[in-house]
Amino acid sequence: MRVIHAQAQPGTTGHTLTARLKLLRPTSPDLVDAGFLVAACLLALAGFVTGFDNLRFLAVAVVGVLLGVLAAHVANVFRWSWSAAVLIAGVFYFLLGPALTVPRLAVGGVLPTPDAVGALGASLVTGWMEFLTTLAPVDGNGELLALPWVLALLAGSIGHCVGRRARSAWLPLTVPLVLLCLVIALGTLDAPLLRLQGLGFAVLSLGWLAVRFPRTRRVLRSGRPGRLQLGLGAAMLVAALLGGSALAPVLPGVADERHVLRAELEPPVDVRQYPTPLVGFRTFSGQDLQLYWDTPLLQVDGAAPGAQLRIAVLDRWSGASWSGLGDGVADGSGFQRLGARVPDPPRDRVTQTMVRVLPGYADNPSLNPWLPSLGRVSAIAFDGPGAQDHRDNYRFNLTTDQGFVPDRLRADDLVVVDSAPLPGFDAMTGDPAPGDGVRQDDATTAFLAGTTQRLAAGDAEQWTQLADVAKALRTDGAWSDGTRAGEEQYLPGHGQYRLNSFVTGQQFVGSDEQYAATFALMASRLGYPARVVFGAEVPEGGEVRGKDIRAWVELSVAGHGWVSVPTSVFTPDRSKKPEKNQRQNNDQESIRNVPPPNPVPPPGSYDEMTDTDPASARAELPASEQFWRAFWAVLRVAGPPLGVLALIVGIILGLKALRSRGRRTRGQPSTRIAGGWDEVLDAARDAGRPVPVGSTRLEAGELLGRDDVRDLGRAADAAVFGAGEISSATVAQYWQGVAEARRAIVKDLPWWRRPLARLNLASLVTHGRLARWGTGRLKGRSS
Repeated sequence: MRVIHAQAQPGTTGHTLTARLKLLRPTSPDLVDAGFLVAACLLALAGFVTGFDNLRFLAVAVVGVLLGVLAAHVANVFRWSWSAAVLIAGVFYFLLGPALTVPRLAVGGVLPTPDAVGALGASLVTGWMEFLTTLAPVDGNGELLALPWVLALLAGSIGHCVGRRARSAWLPLTVPLVLLCLVIALGTLDAPLLRLQGLGFAVLSLGWLAVRFPRTRRVLRSGRPGRLQLGLGAAMLVAALLGGSALAPVLPGVADERHVLRAELEPPVDVRQYPTPLVGFRTFSGQDLQLYWDTPLLQVDGAAPGAQLRIAVLDRWSGASWSGLGDGVADGSGFQRLGARVPDPPRDRVTQTMVRVLPGYADNPSLNPWLPSLGRVSAIAFDGPGAQDHRDNYRFNLTTDQGFVPDRLRADDLVVVDSAPLPGFDAMTGDPAPGDGVRQDDATTAFLAGTTQRLAAGDAEQWTQLADVAKALRTDGAWSDGTRAGEEQYLPGHGQYRLNSFVTGQQFVGSDEQYAATFALMASRLGYPARVVFGAEVPEGGEVRGKDIRAWVELSVAGHGWVSVPTSVFTPDRSKKPEKNQRQNNDQESIRNVPPPNPVPPPGSYDEMTDTDPASARAELPASEQFWRAFWAVLRVAGPPLGVLALIVGIILGLKALRSRGRRTRGQPSTRIAGGWDEVLDAARDAGRPVPVGSTRLEAGELLGRDDVRDLGRAADAAVFGAGEISSATVAQYWQGVAEARRAIVKDLPWWRRPLARLNLASLVTHGRLARWGTGRLKGRSS
């Protein structure tokens, strides 16, 4: 097995550039190990196929692995440290990365620029979190290509260093195996290449081991293996692969589900920090308020007049307000960064709508984070002054088909949305059962139990009961947002106190806000998952003003998915005014039905609309809760990289511990004492004081300049070359001296270098020690 290349003797042409370049010509073992490594790494990186929307990442990975192998080959030939190979790979990362990953930032799409180098550097730090919190697949031509690029470079450089320097036949397999596990962790729940990767990796591993094992064994016979041996070997290999493929799914301990990091992470955007527009409904509907009633908000092109334009889908009721938390049933995904396309898009009735943001919408803090659409979203694009910022920050919720831009829409932004309207309430026939989805908590809606039972039709089917509730609200109620003269007693809001007053009055009186909030909660009590939609009815000409704003409800219906229930189904016409003798229940009549008010206005409440600093409410939380919220917020961001770092440290320390234990416990007593001496040399090498290849133990002791090391060298020579039996007590005493010498070597270093010495990989991958059992390679370039 080749470990290092011979260095030219002094006085020869070995020091000339030509002679050094000739050394770079790879040998057969070089090519064989590189071939297996490249194939195994590419098979592992192919797991990104569900993470990117095209196969460009695979081309980037091919280039990265090949360049990484080249960097390792150069370091091996010139007997440089493995860290030199990684350094060369880092140069490749920043030098060639702009052309491969961010050509739009490179000069001519090729030459690096400060912006391109900065983007690559940022991807090393923040790209992992962005990739995990972006709905797959991500843009295959974007900056996140830096992730497979850096993984390929590191796998190629480290893997080939280990492969050509390690004596063990199986140790080089750890690099592609770790890469495979990392790609799986960064991937998605879909695994279309599961069998291909598993069987392919097994075949490559067995083949590589079959090639490497003979290099470390003495040949006892000549000639080639017979056909019978080859046939039996091939048959056993095929039987093992097929048997493993068939039995693996039923073995104990095999999980039914695939576990990936993105399923465990919470998205970094907390939508609760943004007020929901429903709490300010009267600012749009109230003509007398002179706020947004006649203010142009959006210009909508491509939608038919009368179409329902969804602005904000609110799927959670906290008891104080409806909020678009978006933490529903889609793998707990919530609002995630959208990749190159929307997963599982609708195929039928898709309409392209162009929505231009007008100043009235852009200046309203309760509206400008929310992206309008007609229903189920198929695709979305941005144009205008903030287009690139929106693409970088856009979030999407798979449960509600709701888009969200934390950086907020700006005037003259153009949002192009391909979406399909939801089925309508009138299209439902028969008595459809409730569909999938999360219902609101019955305990928080218990105050509506009596009214729901009274309005529903006895023992009829659930759908019939729901229709009766809607009819009763529409026919028995009146419409008022409390802004008209003489109607000031009808307050805004849709918390428990306001809705209790709404249903216990002599007549139902409220605006779309109260009717939609109440009907959705009653539908939930009847078994139908429900959510409130704040949106608009598109007028002739497409210019949406405040007076066009509506609130309606969407229900989950079995066999139909989410169904839109228009405002007119459960809300009286706006011209229907309250009865003149109608009065609201006084506080003494209503207070018994409501718990004491929360001193901190919940996210999205009406009071929070006047608070420009969402953190002010959190400041009133107990100090311990503030601490734990901040702790988990930091841990969500810093935890993954710290976990990876801890894993790397644990692997390094574990490998060194296993190596030390093997030397101390395996073999004859003289072998174990010789292993102790190797442990001392490894400690010196990790501390930056390597001993030249070929040095005797006495010479090594003199070079290290320590009396204890000299004594250990003499004792090792006596054990290896001396006569007589060596007792176990002698071995134990020698290893005790080894431990003391190792500690002393590390203690001689400055304090800041001591942990680096313990984590140094030089003794794990260096080939200087291995040259003693590969002396044939020191004399030439034989295989």
